Amino acid sequence: MSGENGSDALELGEQELARITSDILSLCDQHRSSLRTVPVWTKPDGSALDLLLQLGIPETPVAWEQTRETLQRIILASEAHLAHPRFLAFVPSPNNAVSSLAELLASVYNPFAGSWLEGSGAQTVERVVTEWLASELGLPAGTGGILLSGGSISNLTALVTARQAQFGTGDWRRGTVYFSDQAHSSIVRAMRILGFCADQIRVISADGDFRLPVAALHSAMKADKALGGVPFCVVATAGTTNTGAVDSLPDLSRICQEERVWLHVDGAYGGAAALCPEGRAGLPGLSLADSVTLDPHKWLFQPYACSCLLVRDANQLRRAFQTGAEYLEEAEGDWNLWDYGPELTRPFRGLKLWLSLQVFGADAFRRAISKGIRLAQLAESLVREMRGWQLMTPASLGIMTFRFVGRVQGDAALNKINEAIAERCLADGFAFVVTTKLAGRTVLRFCTINPRTTEADIEETLSRLDRFGQEIIARQPT
Repeated sequence: MSGENGSDALELGEQELARITSDILSLCDQHRSSLRTVPVWTKPDGSALDLLLQLGIPETPVAWEQTRETLQRIILASEAHLAHPRFLAFVPSPNNAVSSLAELLASVYNPFAGSWLEGSGAQTVERVVTEWLASELGLPAGTGGILLSGGSISNLTALVTARQAQFGTGDWRRGTVYFSDQAHSSIVRAMRILGFCADQIRVISADGDFRLPVAALHSAMKADKALGGVPFCVVATAGTTNTGAVDSLPDLSRICQEERVWLHVDGAYGGAAALCPEGRAGLPGLSLADSVTLDPHKWLFQPYACSCLLVRDANQLRRAFQTGAEYLEEAEGDWNLWDYGPELTRPFRGLKLWLSLQVFGADAFRRAISKGIRLAQLAESLVREMRGWQLMTPASLGIMTFRFVGRVQGDAALNKINEAIAERCLADGFAFVVTTKLAGRTVLRFCTINPRTTEADIEETLSRLDRFGQEIIARQPT
C-alpha cells in the first residue's frame, strides 16, 4: 500500500508543497533584496560543512524546518555572492531576477532541448537567441549557433569543428593549434581532452600589450609547415581574463585566410561587449572569425550555465557532430540540436536569455554593458590620481589592473604587499578583489561588469584598498 503522503511517487501534498515553495521563494527574495548590504564573502564554517559531509543522505524524510535551516545557515551561507555589486574579482555572473525565474520555469517543465520532436519550442527559442547574437556580432547569414554549459565546452566544441573542417576523418596528428600565453586555460584542457600531443600545441608569448603577436604567430606557422606540420587553427582572444586585451583580429584573419587556417575567437568574456557602441569599437574584426565563443552568463547577466558557440558556416557544426542510432530514427530528418554539438541530452538554456530580453528589451542590456565599460575607465582614472599606486594595464572591456607600490623597492616585496592587500580585502567583506600575475608581477584586478555596481562602490573599494596598503606598510620594520 502506498504511503499517505505519496512519497513513493515523489509527490507532496498540496499544503506541504505550497509551504516549501513559499519558503524557497522567500529565501530567493531575501538574497536579492539584501545583496547590497550583506558582506560579499564571509569565511565558511568549516566544522558545519564537515558535519554536513559526515551526515550524508538520509533514508527517511528530514523535517522541512531542519532542512531549511541547513540550507540557509550552512549551504547558502558558504558561497561568495557573485551578483554582489562589489564582487570585482574573476568574471562575475551578475544574474538578473527574470532569468532566474526562467530557470525555475524551464526546470519545472523540463523539456528535452535536443530534438524537434520533443522540444520544438525550446529549439526555436534557442535559434532565436543564437541568431540574434550572431547578428549583433556582425556574423553573416548562414551562421549557426548552439548553447552549451560554459566557455570551456564551447571552446572544445569549436576545436572539434575546426579539426573536422580541416581533416575530416583523416589523420590530424600533424595538426597544430596556436594561441598566446594569455589565452584561457580551457584551450589547453580542450586539446588534452581531444588527444593532441604537446608538440601540436603552440603557446606564443604575448606582446607588451598582452596580445597575440601577429608576426611571431606567422613565423611559427611557417616553421611548422617547413617541418611537415599542418597549422589548422588559431585561437584568438576577445577580452582576455587577465587584462581584457583583444588580439588583433583583422591581422589574424588575414593570415588565417592566407594560410587556410580556421580562426576561432574566444570571446567568452568580451564578445558580448559588441552589443554596445563602445564595446563594438574595441572589437574590430570580430565578424571575420570562423567561430566565436561568448558567455551570456557573464556580460549578458544570466545564471550559470549558459555559453554560446557561433560558427560562420552552420553546416560545419553538423558535419562535426551528427551521428545516428536506431533509437533516434523517429526524429531523423528534422532540425535537431543534438546534431550540432557534443550533448545529446540538452536542457532548455535559451529560455532565461530570451525571457529576460523580452522583459527588459535589448537596449537595457546594451546600456548595462556600456556602464561596465565606463566603470573600469572610472577606476583607471582614480588609480592614476592615487599616490603610491601604479596602473598596470588600462581599462579594456571592463577590466583594469593596478598595484600598490608605496615607497617599496623590488617586485618580490611588492608582490607580497599586494597579496596581503587582497587578503585584507577578502577578510573585510566589503568588496571581493583578488590578484593575478602579469609578467611575474602580482597585481590587483577589477572586473566591473555588474550593472548593480555604482561609482560610489568603485570609489570606496579603492579607498579601502589604499588604507589596507598604508597599514601594511606601516607595520613593516624599517
